[in-house]
Amino acid sequence: MQKVLWCAQELDLSYDNIVAGQHYGLTKEVSFLAMNPNGRVPVMSDDGFILYESNAIIRYLWAKTLPTEPSLQHLQSWASQDRWMEWTSATLYYPLFREFYIYFARTPAAELNTSKADQLHRSVYPLLKIVDDQLAQTPYIAGNTFSMADIPLGVLVDKWERIDQQKSRLLNVSLYYERLLKREHYRNHVTQYALNAI
Repeated sequence: MQKVLWCAQELDLSYDNIVAGQHYGLTKEVSFLAMNPNGRVPVMSDDGFILYESNAIIRYLWAKTLPTEPSLQHLQSWASQDRWMEWTSATLYYPLFREFYIYFARTPAAELNTSKADQLHRSVYPLLKIVDDQLAQTPYIAGNTFSMADIPLGVLVDKWERIDQQKSRLLNVSLYYERLLKREHYRNHVTQYALNAI
C-alpha cells in the first residue's frame, strides 16, 4: 500500500484512499473480494477499471504519464525500469529479504538470535551489493532520474537502512536512501511508518 500511495503522489495523480487490511479489516467483505479475490491490499479503481498487485498498479500509473507515442528511448527507459522492478520483487524481496525483514521487524529484541541474525544478514547482503554497485553508476536504480523502479526498491531500502544501520557499509545504498529521504512523498508514505508496517 505504501508503494502505491507514494507513486500516485509522485505523479501528482489524485486518488480516493480507502484504508483496508490489517486492523482496518474490510478485505474479507464481499465487495472487497469482488475487486480482489485474494483479499489483499492494494486495490485500485480508475473509473471502474479494477487493478490489484502493487507493481502492476505502479506500472499502470506510470504509463499514464508516458507520451501517447513513446519513442525508442522511452521504451528502453521503461524496459530498464521494469527490469529493476521485477528484480526487486522476484530476486531481492522473495524469499530472502522478506525473511530478513520479518525476522528483524517482528521478533522482540530480547528474542533475537545472533547466529540467525548474522545468517539472514549474510544471505541478503550479496543482493544489496548488486544494488550498491548499480548505484555507484547512476543516482537512481534505473538511471539518472527517479523512476517507477525506485518505488518498490525504495520501500525495501528503508527497511534495510533501519535494520542494518550502516553495519554493512553499502555506501551507495545509504546515499540513495538519503536522496529518497529528500522526497516529501517518500517521507509521508514510507519512512513515517513503523518498521513492521506493510
